Amino acid sequence: MDAWQAADLINRTIFRPGWKIDARVLGDSAVDVEFRIETVDTSYPSPDGEYRMPKTLVHAVQLDVRDTDLLGVLRSLLREAHEIDEHEDREFLRVRAGSAWDAPFHPHKPMGEISWQVSDDGTREGARR
Repeated sequence: MDAWQAADLINRTIFRPGWKIDARVLGDSAVDVEFRIETVDTSYPSPDGEYRMPKTLVHAVQLDVRDTDLLGVLRSLLREAHEIDEHEDREFLRVRAGSAWDAPFHPHKPMGEISWQVSDDGTREGARR
């Protein structure tokens, strides 16, 4: 598929409520894809454990569409969505620790990364992100 076809396909695709996906052509086989996601800020859980502060996340990625077809482009979009979700899920998951909320797998904190890299059996999987 060429980049013009891929960008057109992506720009005609919808996803979840609160998600918008846009694409623009970068070259014959490259597409710049932007995900805009209306969500809440994970940095500020309230004392009662609610997230209330709205936030727009923007995630951009470049796709090489040279050796792919329609379904391959759509699979790439879903793979990116899963990556975004996993990252955000690690931020959202909190455990009450005294008067604060601890994020044991937070991807922006060294201990969160280390905790995430340890598998269920206690061995290190290696860095994922």
